Amino acid sequence: MSMDIIGFFSAPTLVWAPKITAIYLLASRPWRQFDLVETFGSTLGQLYLMALITGLLFDGLLSSPIFWFVLSGFHFLWVLSAYAFADNHRYLEGYWCLSIAIALTVGPLASDFLALDARLLIGLCFFFSLLWKLLSSSYRDGSFFAFTLIFEKRFMLTALWLANLTPELQRSHREARRKLALGSPKAQNAPMTPRIRRASLFLAWWTISIEMLLSVLFFLPSPELQLWRVAGVVAFIFSIYFFVPVTAFGQILLLMMMVIVESPILRAGIFGLILFLFLVPTVAKLGQWLAFRRMGSLGRKNQGPQLRWTSRAEQRRLEKDGEASWRLIFPTVGLSLYPDPQWSNSLQRVLDIDRPFSWTELLETSAEIPREDLLELVGMLTKLKLLAPSKPHE
Repeated sequence: MSMDIIGFFSAPTLVWAPKITAIYLLASRPWRQFDLVETFGSTLGQLYLMALITGLLFDGLLSSPIFWFVLSGFHFLWVLSAYAFADNHRYLEGYWCLSIAIALTVGPLASDFLALDARLLIGLCFFFSLLWKLLSSSYRDGSFFAFTLIFEKRFMLTALWLANLTPELQRSHREARRKLALGSPKAQNAPMTPRIRRASLFLAWWTISIEMLLSVLFFLPSPELQLWRVAGVVAFIFSIYFFVPVTAFGQILLLMMMVIVESPILRAGIFGLILFLFLVPTVAKLGQWLAFRRMGSLGRKNQGPQLRWTSRAEQRRLEKDGEASWRLIFPTVGLSLYPDPQWSNSLQRVLDIDRPFSWTELLETSAEIPREDLLELVGMLTKLKLLAPSKPHE
Protein backbone atom coordinates (compact mmCIF):
# COMPACT_ATOMS: atom_id res chain seq x y z
CA MET A 1 0.00 0.00 0.00
CA SER A 2 2.71 2.49 0.99
CA MET A 3 4.71 1.63 -2.14
CA ASP A 4 1.60 2.28 -4.27
CA ILE A 5 1.23 5.72 -2.70
CA ILE A 6 4.90 6.55 -3.22
CA GLY A 7 4.65 5.26 -6.78
CA PHE A 8 1.63 7.50 -7.40
CA PHE A 9 3.55 10.58 -6.23
CA SER A 10 6.62 9.58 -8.26
CA ALA A 11 4.74 10.41 -11.44
CA PRO A 12 5.07 13.85 -13.10
CA THR A 13 3.34 16.59 -11.12
CA LEU A 14 0.58 17.23 -13.64
CA VAL A 15 -0.45 13.57 -13.50
CA TRP A 16 -1.53 13.68 -9.86
CA ALA A 17 -1.79 17.38 -8.84
CA PRO A 18 -5.00 18.11 -10.83
CA LYS A 19 -6.68 15.01 -9.39
CA ILE A 20 -5.69 15.84 -5.78
CA THR A 21 -6.86 19.43 -6.31
CA ALA A 22 -10.24 18.34 -7.68
CA ILE A 23 -10.75 15.94 -4.76
CA TYR A 24 -9.77 18.70 -2.33
CA LEU A 25 -12.29 21.12 -3.87
CA LEU A 26 -15.00 18.47 -3.78
CA ALA A 27 -14.25 17.77 -0.10
CA SER A 28 -14.05 21.43 0.99
CA ARG A 29 -16.89 22.65 -1.29
CA PRO A 30 -16.12 26.39 -1.21
CA TRP A 31 -19.64 27.34 -2.35
CA ARG A 32 -21.16 26.07 0.93
CA GLN A 33 -20.00 29.25 2.64
CA PHE A 34 -22.64 31.31 0.82
CA ASP A 35 -25.29 28.98 -0.57
CA LEU A 36 -28.66 30.76 -0.43
CA VAL A 37 -31.25 28.84 -2.45
CA GLU A 38 -32.36 30.28 -5.80
CA THR A 39 -29.55 32.82 -6.07
CA PHE A 40 -26.83 33.32 -8.67
CA GLY A 41 -24.24 32.05 -6.18
CA SER A 42 -26.29 28.91 -5.52
CA THR A 43 -26.54 28.18 -9.24
CA LEU A 44 -22.79 28.66 -9.62
CA GLY A 45 -22.22 26.26 -6.75
CA GLN A 46 -24.30 23.56 -8.46
CA LEU A 47 -22.47 24.06 -11.76
CA TYR A 48 -19.14 23.99 -9.90
CA LEU A 49 -20.11 20.71 -8.24
CA MET A 50 -21.24 19.17 -11.54
CA ALA A 51 -17.96 20.17 -13.20
CA LEU A 52 -15.86 18.61 -10.43
CA ILE A 53 -17.79 15.33 -10.48
CA THR A 54 -17.55 15.16 -14.28
CA GLY A 55 -13.81 15.85 -14.19
CA LEU A 56 -13.21 13.10 -11.63
CA LEU A 57 -15.31 10.58 -13.57
CA PHE A 58 -13.46 11.22 -16.84
CA ASP A 59 -9.69 11.35 -16.23
CA GLY A 60 -8.97 13.00 -19.56
CA LEU A 61 -10.78 16.16 -18.48
CA LEU A 62 -8.43 16.74 -15.56
CA SER A 63 -5.52 17.05 -17.98
CA SER A 64 -7.35 19.53 -20.17
CA PRO A 65 -6.46 23.22 -19.73
CA ILE A 66 -9.96 24.17 -20.96
CA PHE A 67 -11.52 22.25 -18.05
CA TRP A 68 -9.36 24.12 -15.52
CA PHE A 69 -10.01 27.51 -17.14
CA VAL A 70 -13.75 26.80 -16.90
CA LEU A 71 -13.39 25.64 -13.30
CA SER A 72 -11.38 28.78 -12.48
CA GLY A 73 -14.18 30.84 -14.02
CA PHE A 74 -16.80 29.12 -11.85
CA HIS A 75 -14.61 29.66 -8.79
CA PHE A 76 -13.97 33.37 -9.31
CA LEU A 77 -17.59 34.05 -10.29
CA TRP A 78 -18.67 32.36 -7.06
CA VAL A 79 -16.12 34.44 -5.08
CA LEU A 80 -17.57 37.56 -6.73
CA SER A 81 -21.12 36.54 -5.78
CA ALA A 82 -20.02 35.87 -2.19
CA TYR A 83 -17.53 38.74 -1.97
CA ALA A 84 -18.61 39.83 1.52
CA PHE A 85 -18.42 36.29 2.91
CA ALA A 86 -15.65 34.42 1.05
CA ASP A 87 -12.63 33.55 3.23
CA ASN A 88 -9.16 34.62 2.10
CA HIS A 89 -8.10 31.11 1.16
CA ARG A 90 -10.95 30.89 -1.36
CA TYR A 91 -9.07 33.42 -3.48
CA LEU A 92 -5.92 31.31 -3.15
CA GLU A 93 -7.86 28.26 -4.38
CA GLY A 94 -8.93 30.20 -7.47
CA TYR A 95 -5.37 31.29 -8.24
CA TRP A 96 -4.25 27.69 -7.86
CA CYS A 97 -6.87 26.40 -10.31
CA LEU A 98 -5.76 29.08 -12.76
CA SER A 99 -2.12 28.04 -12.26
CA ILE A 100 -2.98 24.45 -13.18
CA ALA A 101 -4.84 25.64 -16.27
CA ILE A 102 -1.86 27.70 -17.45
CA ALA A 103 0.65 24.96 -16.57
CA LEU A 104 -1.23 22.51 -18.79
CA THR A 105 -0.57 24.80 -21.78
CA VAL A 106 3.22 25.24 -21.43
CA GLY A 107 4.35 21.81 -22.57
CA PRO A 108 7.56 20.11 -21.26
CA LEU A 109 8.18 22.79 -18.63
CA ALA A 110 4.74 22.37 -17.07
CA SER A 111 5.90 20.74 -13.82
CA ASP A 112 8.61 23.35 -13.26
CA PHE A 113 6.15 26.16 -13.99
CA LEU A 114 3.59 24.78 -11.52
CA ALA A 115 6.23 24.33 -8.79
CA LEU A 116 7.42 27.93 -9.32
CA ASP A 117 3.86 29.22 -9.26
CA ALA A 118 3.08 27.29 -6.05
CA ARG A 119 6.18 28.69 -4.35
CA LEU A 120 5.40 32.28 -5.34
CA LEU A 121 1.71 31.96 -4.41
CA ILE A 122 2.60 30.78 -0.90
CA GLY A 123 5.29 33.44 -0.57
CA LEU A 124 2.93 36.22 -1.69
CA CYS A 125 0.16 34.90 0.56
CA PHE A 126 2.37 35.18 3.64
CA PHE A 127 3.94 38.45 2.47
CA PHE A 128 0.63 40.32 2.11
CA SER A 129 -0.64 38.83 5.38
CA LEU A 130 2.56 40.04 7.05
CA LEU A 131 2.28 43.47 5.42
CA TRP A 132 -1.25 43.97 6.77
CA LYS A 133 -0.12 43.02 10.28
CA LEU A 134 2.90 45.32 10.21
CA LEU A 135 0.77 48.23 8.99
CA SER A 136 -1.85 47.65 11.67
CA SER A 137 -0.96 49.38 14.96
CA SER A 138 -3.70 47.43 16.80
CA TYR A 139 -2.03 44.19 15.71
CA ARG A 140 1.52 45.27 16.52
CA ASP A 141 0.66 46.43 20.05
CA GLY A 142 -1.32 43.25 20.84
CA SER A 143 -4.75 44.94 21.04
CA PHE A 144 -6.15 42.64 18.37
CA PHE A 145 -5.26 39.50 20.32
CA ALA A 146 -6.28 41.03 23.66
CA PHE A 147 -9.78 41.52 22.27
CA THR A 148 -9.73 38.06 20.69
CA LEU A 149 -8.64 36.29 23.88
CA ILE A 150 -11.39 37.92 25.90
CA PHE A 151 -14.31 37.72 23.47
CA GLU A 152 -13.59 35.03 20.86
CA LYS A 153 -14.83 31.57 21.92
CA ARG A 154 -12.42 29.77 19.55
CA PHE A 155 -9.52 31.15 21.63
CA MET A 156 -11.06 30.34 25.00
CA LEU A 157 -8.69 27.46 25.77
CA THR A 158 -5.68 29.60 24.81
CA ALA A 159 -7.04 32.44 26.94
CA LEU A 160 -7.32 30.14 29.96
CA TRP A 161 -3.94 28.49 29.50
CA LEU A 162 -1.80 31.36 28.24
CA ALA A 163 -3.54 34.48 29.55
CA ASN A 164 -5.19 33.17 32.73
CA LEU A 165 -8.56 34.62 31.74
CA THR A 166 -11.16 34.50 34.54
CA PRO A 167 -14.98 34.62 34.29
CA GLU A 168 -15.01 37.82 36.34
CA LEU A 169 -12.61 39.59 33.98
CA GLN A 170 -14.51 38.38 30.92
CA ARG A 171 -17.83 39.55 32.39
CA SER A 172 -16.43 43.00 33.18
CA HIS A 173 -15.26 43.40 29.57
CA ARG A 174 -18.57 42.18 28.16
CA GLU A 175 -20.44 44.64 30.35
CA ALA A 176 -18.11 47.48 29.35
CA ARG A 177 -18.61 46.65 25.67
CA ARG A 178 -22.40 46.48 26.14
CA LYS A 179 -22.54 49.89 27.83
CA LEU A 180 -20.32 51.39 25.16
CA ALA A 181 -22.53 50.00 22.38
CA LEU A 182 -25.64 51.42 24.08
CA GLY A 183 -24.00 54.81 24.57
CA SER A 184 -24.45 54.56 28.33
CA PRO A 185 -23.12 57.52 30.36
CA LYS A 186 -21.81 54.93 32.83
CA ALA A 187 -19.53 53.33 30.23
CA GLN A 188 -15.98 52.81 31.48
CA ASN A 189 -12.86 50.83 30.66
CA ALA A 190 -12.59 47.27 31.96
CA PRO A 191 -9.30 46.19 33.59
CA MET A 192 -6.56 44.49 31.55
CA THR A 193 -4.17 42.20 33.40
CA PRO A 194 -0.41 42.19 32.67
CA ARG A 195 -0.63 38.50 31.77
CA ILE A 196 -3.22 39.14 29.05
CA ARG A 197 -1.03 41.94 27.69
CA ARG A 198 2.02 39.64 27.59
CA ALA A 199 0.05 36.79 25.99
CA SER A 200 -1.41 39.14 23.37
CA LEU A 201 2.01 40.52 22.43
CA PHE A 202 3.47 37.01 22.26
CA LEU A 203 0.72 35.75 19.92
CA ALA A 204 0.96 38.86 17.72
CA TRP A 205 4.73 38.73 17.30
CA TRP A 206 4.88 34.95 16.98
CA THR A 207 2.51 35.23 14.01
CA ILE A 208 4.46 38.15 12.52
CA SER A 209 7.77 36.30 12.98
CA ILE A 210 6.70 33.02 11.40
CA GLU A 211 5.00 34.76 8.47
CA MET A 212 8.12 36.83 7.89
CA LEU A 213 10.25 33.67 7.95
CA LEU A 214 7.93 31.88 5.53
CA SER A 215 7.88 34.86 3.15
CA VAL A 216 11.67 34.78 2.95
CA LEU A 217 11.85 30.97 2.61
CA PHE A 218 9.41 30.91 -0.30
CA PHE A 219 10.78 33.92 -2.14
CA LEU A 220 14.34 32.55 -2.11
CA PRO A 221 14.75 30.20 -5.11
CA SER A 222 17.25 27.80 -3.50
CA PRO A 223 16.09 24.12 -3.77
CA GLU A 224 18.09 23.32 -0.61
CA LEU A 225 15.38 25.11 1.40
CA GLN A 226 12.69 22.51 0.66
CA LEU A 227 12.79 20.84 4.08
CA TRP A 228 12.87 24.21 5.84
CA ARG A 229 9.82 25.32 3.86
CA VAL A 230 7.92 22.17 4.81
CA ALA A 231 8.92 22.54 8.47
CA GLY A 232 7.89 26.21 8.46
CA VAL A 233 4.46 25.58 6.94
CA VAL A 234 3.80 22.67 9.31
CA ALA A 235 4.82 24.82 12.32
CA PHE A 236 2.53 27.59 11.12
CA ILE A 237 -0.42 25.25 10.59
CA PHE A 238 -0.11 23.46 13.92
CA SER A 239 0.38 26.68 15.89
CA ILE A 240 -2.57 28.47 14.28
CA TYR A 241 -5.21 26.09 12.94
CA PHE A 242 -5.76 24.10 16.13
CA PHE A 243 -7.09 27.35 17.62
CA VAL A 244 -8.65 28.80 14.47
CA PRO A 245 -9.72 25.59 12.67
CA VAL A 246 -9.77 26.85 9.07
CA THR A 247 -8.93 23.37 7.80
CA ALA A 248 -9.19 24.22 4.10
CA PHE A 249 -6.56 26.98 4.37
CA GLY A 250 -3.99 24.58 5.82
CA GLN A 251 -4.87 21.94 3.24
CA ILE A 252 -4.46 24.19 0.20
CA LEU A 253 -1.08 25.35 1.53
CA LEU A 254 0.05 21.74 1.99
CA LEU A 255 -1.30 20.76 -1.43
CA MET A 256 0.88 23.41 -3.07
CA MET A 257 3.81 22.26 -0.91
CA MET A 258 3.44 18.79 -2.44
CA VAL A 259 4.03 20.32 -5.87
CA ILE A 260 7.11 22.24 -4.69
CA VAL A 261 8.96 19.30 -3.11
CA GLU A 262 10.57 16.67 -5.34
CA SER A 263 10.75 13.62 -3.05
CA PRO A 264 7.82 11.18 -3.51
CA ILE A 265 8.20 10.11 0.14
CA LEU A 266 7.94 13.72 1.31
CA ARG A 267 4.93 14.25 -0.94
CA ALA A 268 3.23 11.21 0.58
CA GLY A 269 3.98 12.50 4.09
CA ILE A 270 2.50 15.91 3.28
CA PHE A 271 -0.56 14.21 1.81
CA GLY A 272 -0.97 12.36 5.12
CA LEU A 273 -0.97 15.74 6.91
CA ILE A 274 -3.71 16.97 4.56
CA LEU A 275 -5.85 14.01 5.58
CA PHE A 276 -5.01 14.56 9.26
CA LEU A 277 -6.26 18.15 9.08
CA PHE A 278 -9.80 16.84 8.60
CA LEU A 279 -9.64 15.92 12.31
CA VAL A 280 -8.59 19.40 13.46
CA PRO A 281 -12.13 20.84 13.81
CA THR A 282 -13.04 17.94 16.11
CA VAL A 283 -9.97 18.55 18.27
CA ALA A 284 -10.71 22.30 18.32
CA LYS A 285 -14.33 21.67 19.37
CA LEU A 286 -13.11 19.44 22.20
CA GLY A 287 -10.76 22.20 23.35
CA GLN A 288 -13.58 24.74 23.30
CA TRP A 289 -15.84 22.40 25.26
CA LEU A 290 -13.15 21.87 27.90
CA ALA A 291 -12.61 25.64 28.10
CA PHE A 292 -16.32 26.36 28.55
CA ARG A 293 -16.54 23.71 31.26
CA ARG A 294 -13.53 25.22 33.00
CA MET A 295 -14.89 28.76 32.76
CA GLY A 296 -18.18 27.53 34.18
CA SER A 297 -16.51 25.85 37.16
CA LEU A 298 -14.31 28.89 37.79
CA GLY A 299 -17.28 31.21 37.87
CA ARG A 300 -19.73 29.25 40.00
CA LYS A 301 -19.13 31.27 43.15
CA ASN A 302 -20.37 34.49 41.53
CA GLN A 303 -23.13 33.43 39.21
CA GLY A 304 -25.92 35.58 40.68
CA PRO A 305 -29.41 34.66 41.90
CA GLN A 306 -31.53 31.73 40.90
CA LEU A 307 -33.74 32.04 37.82
CA ARG A 308 -37.32 31.02 37.16
CA TRP A 309 -39.67 30.96 34.18
CA THR A 310 -42.35 33.65 34.46
CA SER A 311 -46.05 33.38 33.61
CA ARG A 312 -45.25 34.98 30.25
CA ALA A 313 -43.27 31.85 29.38
CA GLU A 314 -46.16 29.40 29.86
CA GLN A 315 -46.69 26.77 27.13
CA ARG A 316 -43.14 27.38 25.92
CA ARG A 317 -41.98 24.75 23.46
CA LEU A 318 -39.32 23.85 20.91
CA GLU A 319 -40.52 22.67 17.51
CA LYS A 320 -38.85 21.40 14.35
CA ASP A 321 -39.11 23.99 11.60
CA GLY A 322 -38.06 22.43 8.32
CA GLU A 323 -35.41 19.76 7.88
CA ALA A 324 -32.51 21.40 9.71
CA SER A 325 -33.89 24.25 11.86
CA TRP A 326 -35.78 24.61 15.13
CA ARG A 327 -38.18 27.24 16.47
CA LEU A 328 -38.37 28.28 20.13
CA ILE A 329 -41.96 29.40 20.73
CA PHE A 330 -43.50 31.46 23.55
CA PRO A 331 -47.22 31.52 22.62
CA THR A 332 -48.28 33.81 25.49
CA VAL A 333 -46.30 36.74 24.09
CA GLY A 334 -46.37 35.65 20.42
CA LEU A 335 -42.60 35.29 20.22
CA SER A 336 -40.59 32.86 18.06
CA LEU A 337 -36.82 32.47 18.14
CA TYR A 338 -34.66 30.40 15.79
CA PRO A 339 -31.74 28.93 17.78
CA ASP A 340 -28.77 26.97 16.45
CA PRO A 341 -30.03 23.43 15.63
CA GLN A 342 -27.13 21.96 17.66
CA TRP A 343 -28.63 23.50 20.80
CA SER A 344 -31.96 21.67 20.55
CA ASN A 345 -31.30 19.00 23.21
CA SER A 346 -29.95 21.51 25.72
CA LEU A 347 -32.78 23.97 25.12
CA GLN A 348 -35.38 21.27 25.56
CA ARG A 349 -33.89 20.31 28.93
CA VAL A 350 -33.95 23.95 30.05
CA LEU A 351 -37.56 24.40 28.89
CA ASP A 352 -38.58 21.31 30.89
CA ILE A 353 -37.46 22.88 34.19
CA ASP A 354 -40.56 23.97 36.16
CA ARG A 355 -38.83 25.16 39.34
CA PRO A 356 -36.30 27.87 40.18
CA PHE A 357 -32.81 26.90 39.00
CA SER A 358 -29.32 28.20 39.66
CA TRP A 359 -26.93 29.54 37.07
CA THR A 360 -24.65 26.57 37.74
CA GLU A 361 -27.51 24.19 37.01
CA LEU A 362 -28.29 26.12 33.83
CA LEU A 363 -24.67 25.74 32.68
CA GLU A 364 -24.70 22.00 33.34
CA THR A 365 -28.10 21.51 31.68
CA SER A 366 -27.15 23.45 28.55
CA ALA A 367 -23.68 22.03 27.91
CA GLU A 368 -24.13 22.11 24.10
CA ILE A 369 -24.65 25.89 24.04
CA PRO A 370 -21.46 28.02 24.04
CA ARG A 371 -21.32 30.04 27.24
CA GLU A 372 -21.26 33.46 25.57
CA ASP A 373 -24.29 32.53 23.44
CA LEU A 374 -26.07 31.25 26.53
CA LEU A 375 -25.40 34.55 28.32
CA GLU A 376 -26.84 36.46 25.37
CA LEU A 377 -29.93 34.21 25.21
CA VAL A 378 -30.59 34.47 28.95
CA GLY A 379 -30.12 38.24 28.78
CA MET A 380 -32.68 38.46 25.96
CA LEU A 381 -35.22 36.25 27.75
CA THR A 382 -34.75 38.24 30.96
CA LYS A 383 -35.24 41.53 29.14
CA LEU A 384 -38.48 40.16 27.65
CA LYS A 385 -39.55 39.10 31.17
CA LEU A 386 -39.71 35.44 30.20
CA LEU A 387 -37.02 34.66 32.78
CA ALA A 388 -36.69 36.45 36.11
CA PRO A 389 -34.66 36.21 39.34
CA SER A 390 -36.26 33.80 41.76
CA LYS A 391 -37.47 35.14 45.11
CA PRO A 392 -35.95 33.49 48.22
CA HIS A 393 -39.16 31.70 49.24
CA GLU A 394 -39.76 30.16 45.79
